[in-house]
Amino acid sequence: MIRVTSQTGGTVIPQNSDGGFGLAGFEALNFLPLNSEARRVRILGTEVFADENFARYFQDLPPSVILSPEGRDPQAGQPFSFRLIAIDDLGVASVSAMANGSSVALDSENNATVTPGFPGEIVITATVTDSRGQSTEGRWSFYVLNEEGELPYDPAILAEEQGVGLTRIQVFSPNSGDVPTEDVPILASIVAPDGDSANWSVSYAPIDLVDPLDLATPDSDYIALATGTENVFSAPLGIFPTSSLADGIYFLKIEAIPAGGGLGNFYGQVIGVGIDPAGLRPQVVITSPENETISSLIQEIRGSIISTRPLSSWEVAYALIDEIDLSNLGRGEAWKQLATGTETISDEVLGSLDTSMLTNGSYMLRVTAKNDLRLGRVEGVRLEVSSPAKIGRLRRLFTDLAIDLHGVAHHFDIGLRFQIDVG
Repeated sequence: MIRVTSQTGGTVIPQNSDGGFGLAGFEALNFLPLNSEARRVRILGTEVFADENFARYFQDLPPSVILSPEGRDPQAGQPFSFRLIAIDDLGVASVSAMANGSSVALDSENNATVTPGFPGEIVITATVTDSRGQSTEGRWSFYVLNEEGELPYDPAILAEEQGVGLTRIQVFSPNSGDVPTEDVPILASIVAPDGDSANWSVSYAPIDLVDPLDLATPDSDYIALATGTENVFSAPLGIFPTSSLADGIYFLKIEAIPAGGGLGNFYGQVIGVGIDPAGLRPQVVITSPENETISSLIQEIRGSIISTRPLSSWEVAYALIDEIDLSNLGRGEAWKQLATGTETISDEVLGSLDTSMLTNGSYMLRVTAKNDLRLGRVEGVRLEVSSPAKIGRLRRLFTDLAIDLHGVAHHFDIGLRFQIDVG
């Protein structure tokens, strides 16, 4: 930064003798130290230089990387192609990529193709290094559709997750409350945070012998299925032995703790063997509003919550669509509660939403319900809020006073603020 120092106060002197500004000198307030790699160049009047760069870079920013998928969404057994776009202000030295923890070959233009072996998800990471050795890592996650081109899990089904650790546990198959007729692989992802690996275990037990509300306390009634010491990306953890089990309801528990230490996470879900699946989980039906309803005032949420087993809880909540994952309405921190209950309901009002308290935009309403087995279900509808009447935005305009000044009328607006109490 350069400060210019003046000898005058900046006032105009009669006859403009010094133009109103007397230059005394320059003072450097902030300056950049000399670069040891810079070269001094002196050009004489008779010398000519062409295509020479005498500039100096005052700041070398880290590189950036963008992933551009090509074609359709990832699907099990089908090639999935993408391109990495690496950007740097000076130059890119190297680009590397991994998919679900395995290295990916890149061509000269940083294009790659991977073929997911299982439905679930694919996590792609890329590392870009610039000519000064600075590196940046990008991370992208995609759901991998099953062989029929559908989501690898039912997004309306909820399972129980406990713990405050950051290790992510997600089971794609079997779904919570499924009743398989044969042995099935437990397809899941277990990923520890910040590049750490996870120590994990999978076990099961008859639900009557364990407490599904307390997954952290060790219980000898659980039977071990599998253990591991590495992150798992959408791969089988073990085989649930349906064919060797007696008919009944079983509880599957997954425990994961970062290998480097830290708090653990626990995940549990119910699996039935030889029983009627209709009675395992509650049913949720939203009759009003319909999907993509435009609401401007009070919006009632009406529906039914049905369960053949004891209902432990239900909830009505809402959130901005931009703040949630539409393919997994059961998760997220952006949801705001509207109403709760513990009793079954048949085509009644579940709650109401005052849209005058919300900014206009697209919202999602969801209704979730869980029973004593910790089996849950979630249903949602999209709501468009378009309300001109907002709290604190009531305004009346009228002319209080008009004065004619040389034929020009001037109007004065006096703002009034008032409160109305409704008994």
